[in-house]
Amino acid sequence: YWAQKELDLTNITTTVNSRITALPTNYGTPLGHALMLARQAVLDPLYHNSSHVPVLIVASDGITNIKLDGKWTGFSGYSYSDNLCNAQAVQDAVAQANIAKSDLNGDGKPDVLVFSIAIGTDFNSAGLQAIASEPTSLYFYQAGDAATMANIYAQIATRVQNIGDECIFTQKEAYAPNATVRVRNLNTGQQWSTTTTSTGYFAFSGI
Repeated sequence: YWAQKELDLTNITTTVNSRITALPTNYGTPLGHALMLARQAVLDPLYHNSSHVPVLIVASDGITNIKLDGKWTGFSGYSYSDNLCNAQAVQDAVAQANIAKSDLNGDGKPDVLVFSIAIGTDFNSAGLQAIASEPTSLYFYQAGDAATMANIYAQIATRVQNIGDECIFTQKEAYAPNATVRVRNLNTGQQWSTTTTSTGYFAFSGI
């Protein structure tokens, strides 16, 4: 399973609404891959005006069940459950959001500001808050109905047009101290394992 870009960036809302209405709803949720594609689209020099603030809005229940490599976790995704088999798909989504929120172009600001909107009443609140930029109180919303959703988009539009350098934090992936890292040869099944240091460093040799 993979995410796919349905439309290029556009301000023709009727086209966007028609495409959303036509989307099927009986597949998995590859949120990590979707965030990767969205980040690339938002920063595409063909569309992005360098004088504007790049913004990504994630409207979802956050119940992702497809990992970045396209593999299903085995979780149905019909209702939120904080189960271990789904943790990697959630982490993939957060990791892609963190890449967007980092400063890869070196201008001292996050490359993309990420807003997340939790849809409905059954959603992964922790995952969607982790996806949002910091401080979360300014970038994470909850929408239980269409009217609330419309109001949230209006708030975001106003905020983006008036945004300055205040309350904008560059984010990076957190270090993983004392974590086990494994590498496996897919052809032979041979596996190597090591543990990260207190600063998250690890290395393999002789592979």
